[in-house]
Amino acid sequence: MADADQNRGAGLLAELEKKQGRAPRRIGDIREALDDREVHGVVVATPEQWHALATVWACQAGKDVYVEKNTSLTLWEGRKMIEAARKYRRVVQVGFQNRSAPYALTAREYLTSGKLGKIVLVKVFNLLEGGAWRPQPDTAPPAGLDWDQWLGPAPEVPYNRGRHQGWNDWWDYAGGPFSGDASHQLDLTRLALGDPPAPKSVYCAGGRLAYPDGREMPDLLTVTYDYGDFVMTCESGNFAPYMRKFPQEVRYGDQWPYWPQSSCRVEIYGTKNLMYLGRHGCGWQVLEAGAR
Repeated sequence: MADADQNRGAGLLAELEKKQGRAPRRIGDIREALDDREVHGVVVATPEQWHALATVWACQAGKDVYVEKNTSLTLWEGRKMIEAARKYRRVVQVGFQNRSAPYALTAREYLTSGKLGKIVLVKVFNLLEGGAWRPQPDTAPPAGLDWDQWLGPAPEVPYNRGRHQGWNDWWDYAGGPFSGDASHQLDLTRLALGDPPAPKSVYCAGGRLAYPDGREMPDLLTVTYDYGDFVMTCESGNFAPYMRKFPQEVRYGDQWPYWPQSSCRVEIYGTKNLMYLGRHGCGWQVLEAGAR
């Protein structure tokens, strides 16, 4: 287990020791693991500034990769990850966690059947609760943390607890709730729609509208994707305490979601019917014209 922060991971190490009968070796630099011929694959579970570089390095070292979403910080990085996987003939999977799900495939089959009619509008939601943000001062890094290693390819800056513990608030390390959470719904939606090619254009509006407190990440971001014969929108933000993610009894049980207050639902509007689509086990439901 490689981590630049030696204060993290005790629980994971204990759990892995319980499962495999021996404790994994703890290291601070991923390159040590990549040089080990007994290592066949890696899981990249880091802030997003490390995703591309760690994946490319692993491919070059002959390892397969499971990398957390969001795939990368930029399109260029993502393309380099694909190039490395193909060049070194490695298996690379991104952890969107919907593409192997039966409900995702049956939703695609239903849409392909034409029963929804011609798809005209797709609305993807990722509206979460949130609050005001407070900046923190720069300090010396805590003992046990290699701050330079943690930053990796990100710009060199002094240690800041807000960056370290709240890295999802900073463009240098993440894309906020849009890339870190809405990416699940966007990927699921693309799968259900048959993986259409890139849109003709993308434009967005938003900002720190609910909490104008200086935080880099918008608390509302509304994106419009023009696919030519249909339009898809994504509304992502952190200001809505009345919206809820799907509970466990929906994800793993047989209850339907309450769609109106679902924070991460997808609505697919056809000329005949409307489909609600939910991520991570929540299934899909069609509302027919004239139904009560």
